[in-house]
Amino acid sequence: MGMDEPQRPAELSEEAWLDTPPEVRQFIALLMAKLAALEARLNQNSQNSSKPPSSDPPSAPPRPAKTPRGKPKTKGAQPGHPDQQRTLLPVEEVDQVIPIRPTSCPACQHALPDDLEPVAPPQRQQVWEIPLAPPEVTEYQYHTLVCPCCQARVAAERPDTCSQARLALGSWP
Repeated sequence: MGMDEPQRPAELSEEAWLDTPPEVRQFIALLMAKLAALEARLNQNSQNSSKPPSSDPPSAPPRPAKTPRGKPKTKGAQPGHPDQQRTLLPVEEVDQVIPIRPTSCPACQHALPDDLEPVAPPQRQQVWEIPLAPPEVTEYQYHTLVCPCCQARVAAERPDTCSQARLALGSWP
């Protein structure tokens, strides 16, 4: 075999390859190279090329989740981060206290009497409800006057500070 002699395809026996004319061997080598290039292009997806993920076929494997520096993603705050919970108001400062007691045992379904003493202080949850403020209604009265000089009727125009809409969002402090 010379330096420019194409390599025998693995699918052909040595004997069949040697029986093939040199021009056909060159042509087979060219076709094998084109086939390899086409297969490489066919096997490209967004993970091994610059193609966008939207061009991946439905049969493509799902993309792995990105995590910084290869570390697994953990939920919640960073370790050592101070707790961020609102401190509870003292019971005396709360507007309304609603005691909630279990009515039956989840283990045996026995009804629990109302006069049963608690064995621990209650878990507390405070819900802050922000009341809706009543809307502030402003009426603009546009007066029409008669000019004492020329007797023309003059109607007041809407000031720039007044919205044309009937409902307007107020300015926040």
